[in-house]
Amino acid sequence: NARVKGDDGALADLDNNLKIIQKNIDGVITAVVLSGLAVVGGMFAMIGAAVLLPVAPEVSEELFAGGFVVFAIGVPGAAISAAILQTLYDQKVAVYREESTLKAEVKL
Repeated sequence: NARVKGDDGALADLDNNLKIIQKNIDGVITAVVLSGLAVVGGMFAMIGAAVLLPVAPEVSEELFAGGFVVFAIGVPGAAISAAILQTLYDQKVAVYREESTLKAEVKL
C-alpha cells in the first residue's frame, strides 16, 4: 500500500505525470491561440488591402502580401498545435485511467 500511496509511490508518479502533461497542454493552448490570432490578423489585413485597392494600390498590394504571409503561417501553426493538443489530452486520459485502475486494485 505504501508503494502505491507514498511520496515515492505509483500515485505520486502519476500525479507528477499529470502536472507535466497539464503544463504542456497550457503551452500548446497558447500556441493555438497565437496561431488563431495570426489567421484572423492576416484575414483582416487582406480585407483591408481589398478596401484600400481603389485608393492606394501600392499600399494595398504590400498589405495584402503581408496579410497573406501572416495567414499562411497561422493556419499550419493552428493545425499542428491542435494535433499536439489532442495527443496531450489522450495522454492525460491514459494517466487518469491508470490511476483509476491502480486505486481499484489497492481497494481489493
